[in-house]
Amino acid sequence: LFFTTATEPYLMSEYSADYHREAPVKLLDRLLHHHKSTPDEEVVLVSQVLACDATLGYEDGYNAQVMAFNGTPVRNLKHLAEMVLSCEEELMTFHMEYNELLVLCTKQVRATTKEVMELHSIPNMVSKDLLVDLGDDVRRWL
Repeated sequence: LFFTTATEPYLMSEYSADYHREAPVKLLDRLLHHHKSTPDEEVVLVSQVLACDATLGYEDGYNAQVMAFNGTPVRNLKHLAEMVLSCEEELMTFHMEYNELLVLCTKQVRATTKEVMELHSIPNMVSKDLLVDLGDDVRRWL
């Protein structure tokens, strides 16, 4: 899974300069009109599902907001990364907008992560800014 935060530049890259007409209305409303409950709150999206054994059946999902992970509301991208990297449960359950669930086997995700990263030429599991704070957790994961 490839996660990102919803920003106007991101929406422009996904939906063109006319993103205010093309992007999902609910996403636009949340991004442009929602009042943050905390200063660090972000709209976190699954922007792409990279096909592998762990994501079988979810390949068509993209640009959907992640509301919670294993029942815990997602505050921002760093918070989601922390929860995923420290997940000890058998299943990873991503509660998405529109009451959809994305459920993955934790062991299978861990087993396929490095291979998927190599296949898609992804140099790091998280962005450089998150790597500064989460580097040790990322190294343990891989």
